[in-house]
Amino acid sequence: MHSQIRPRLDGRPASTPKAPNISSMRRSACSPTRTYSTRHPSRSSPRIYTLCTTFSRAHNVDLAPGVDLVLDEYTYSDGTKGCQYYFVNHVGRCVFWMDNGESEMFPVTAELKGMKSASHIRHELEAQYWLHCEYYPRAFEITHEIVDELRDIVLHAFGDVVTSQRTTVSWKIDDLKNMITLIDGFSKNVGKHGHKKFSGSNCLVGRLMYVFARTRVYNFHGEPGARLNVDQSVHAIVKKRTMLIKILSPLLFYAPDFHLLGLQAINTDGLIRHSGWALFVTRLNSEWEQFTLYATVVLNANMAFLSIQSVDQGGNLVPARSAAQLASYASILASIASTIIGLLLLKNHRNRDRDSAADAATFMFNRTHPRLGLETLAILYSLPYAMLIWSMVSFLAAFSFMCFQNSNLLTRTLVAVVWTAVAALILWCVFHAWEGSGWDWLPDFFSCLRCPPVEEEDPEVAATQQDETKSAVTSELKPKKRRWVPSWPIITLRKESYDSDRTVTNV
Repeated sequence: MHSQIRPRLDGRPASTPKAPNISSMRRSACSPTRTYSTRHPSRSSPRIYTLCTTFSRAHNVDLAPGVDLVLDEYTYSDGTKGCQYYFVNHVGRCVFWMDNGESEMFPVTAELKGMKSASHIRHELEAQYWLHCEYYPRAFEITHEIVDELRDIVLHAFGDVVTSQRTTVSWKIDDLKNMITLIDGFSKNVGKHGHKKFSGSNCLVGRLMYVFARTRVYNFHGEPGARLNVDQSVHAIVKKRTMLIKILSPLLFYAPDFHLLGLQAINTDGLIRHSGWALFVTRLNSEWEQFTLYATVVLNANMAFLSIQSVDQGGNLVPARSAAQLASYASILASIASTIIGLLLLKNHRNRDRDSAADAATFMFNRTHPRLGLETLAILYSLPYAMLIWSMVSFLAAFSFMCFQNSNLLTRTLVAVVWTAVAALILWCVFHAWEGSGWDWLPDFFSCLRCPPVEEEDPEVAATQQDETKSAVTSELKPKKRRWVPSWPIITLRKESYDSDRTVTNV
């Protein structure tokens, strides 16, 4: 283990522990990394045995049964040789050192930003232990208890995925099914063939146990304020939008806000689930393909529109262009922009849904602005949709200019009536889509135009409530009257709330 905890065998003082990382200790068969087990000391070479005994005498330690020592020869900058080490406790399922260290020693601490309690560190030590078992599969023995524990963990994760839409499990249902099949397969080898160990089964058990142990570390398992849902932050971070997205979002039809919510949902505290990331990228690719197709349709419509002789001014070349032509030109440019940006985004995200959680986290980290966060990425993802809407709006304006310019009164009247009906339907759809969302300025605007309702109070009910405010007896509910409340531009039927004749307490 390149833990950078360097107690030397030549008598020099050990350096300060910095960052233990068992993953950097992964070696091939010709690696200088060596393991020494108290259970089988005779299997070690004389050189390793001498090195381990010298290390033990230098630290005045006596390795108890079930404890292994992993040593790594290290050459320092001055040319001298030292040794990096860690102990493995198979009984307690943890790794430990003889030198003092803090939680900042672990690389995962920088990702979690709050790993301080002993119980939380204990989960990380267990994760490091299972990582050691994955790298050195012959260092431990599989028992029925370990297999049953692993099967129980996988079954719990499977049930959580099935019953919860906001589960913290990163695996898909098919992956968990395959895990159960694998566990049932290698469980048949447990306790057979004497003392012979199967490296494949041991390595698989260590890998799966490491993944689930590290998940407990990320979700602050057993800690106050643990993460129970995938979109729950353990740091109580207040996410505020900057002025950039506040200005651009209305111009882009509030598409950046939608994508920003999606990015923040899959990137909680910098952690990304593989299943959530794959679903998000698949949905983005599907949307961009549709927007690109729609943009080409609008582009063809503009070309056909400009070929009309009344719009093209009879085919004569004139320096000045009409308002309909200018609006159509703007629609063409917006359609081309939507198509090109959509194709570029599709090219960059074509196979991103197959990325692992680590690759997805790296992708998101590299594209997160230090000040704007994920807002720049949300704006970029919204451009194909926004350019398509602007293209359609410009085409509608060009068509309106053609209908209202150089036309008689009857044509203008008919087009104005139909145009008003279409605009009302569009506004109704927009109002319905925005109602109940974060953009509540439109419902507030309409609510200000409505007449305030006048409440009608039944005198008998009011008298009964005043006399029996401390009563604990229930009675039938009497609804208030239904009244039509006129408002502009819609008329709503309001159903007033229920009041009880008697007060109900201690229920």
